[in-house]
Amino acid sequence: MKKNALFPSDRHKADALTQSPQPFEQILIKVERNLMKTNESDKQHTHKNEQDLLQELLQRRYLLKDRNGRILENSQQMFERVLKAIAAPKGGYGATAFEIEAVFQKFFDLMSRRFFLPNSPTLKNAGRPRGMLSACFVLGIKDSIEGIFETIKRTALVQKAGGGTGFAFDVLRPTGDYVSSTGGQTSGPISFWRVFAEATNAIQQGANHRGANMGMMSVEHPDILSFIAAKKNLTDFVNFNISVKIRDTFMAALQLKPDDPHVVRNPRDGRIKATNPCEETMLDEEACCLGSMTSSRWFSMRSLT
Repeated sequence: MKKNALFPSDRHKADALTQSPQPFEQILIKVERNLMKTNESDKQHTHKNEQDLLQELLQRRYLLKDRNGRILENSQQMFERVLKAIAAPKGGYGATAFEIEAVFQKFFDLMSRRFFLPNSPTLKNAGRPRGMLSACFVLGIKDSIEGIFETIKRTALVQKAGGGTGFAFDVLRPTGDYVSSTGGQTSGPISFWRVFAEATNAIQQGANHRGANMGMMSVEHPDILSFIAAKKNLTDFVNFNISVKIRDTFMAALQLKPDDPHVVRNPRDGRIKATNPCEETMLDEEACCLGSMTSSRWFSMRSLT
């Protein structure tokens, strides 16, 4: 009788029966080894992708280029450029050449080992003609056409260099307020806020870093409801975060008499009016430099010094 092709021959059956089965532990070891190879391959692939992404980011945003877009430095040379620009001014305050070199070496070690990095404008601009190292600014606005557009111009210059800006729009008179120079009425802070937003949109196309803004208004301003509702349309003011400034006196009055009418006014009292996009509180015309620390690297050291 012809044997069924689906079954092995009798000889193969016998061979299979005489072979000792593989111990279960050996099977597990083989599986584990295969998994380790696969995981190691995945890690190498992920690491390669991360390195490619890091290199692309460095080239696009931070490394020096010539007018044709060719890269002129690597990451080590970028650190050297930044630290020379930061350490050199210490000579104007009495530091010796040795002390300046010590500052350079200390921070070069921290940065190259990724323990610390300064903010993006420092990495991009140090040692360059524009030289702006600060990340975020609070820019004051004067309640006049000249003052408003002067601030817009300064906003454009800051964002061109990669900085962020914060404004207090409650210094602008409310919608419909009388304008003595023309005898007409003002269009109000929301309309001028829109001009700031459009200026940022234009700068985004030419700068190496997207502009970011913080817009603020006091709860006492007559346009506060329009300000709060301005971002209901998700395509408006996309480059702005907004915050409402509320005093303790307002909250106390609200708790005491929640049904009382809300009294609005133009706040012009000289208090701190705005924050930068990161919400650090500053006075008008102040700026801040930021830095980041890789906490896992610091805590892996035997001692923190």
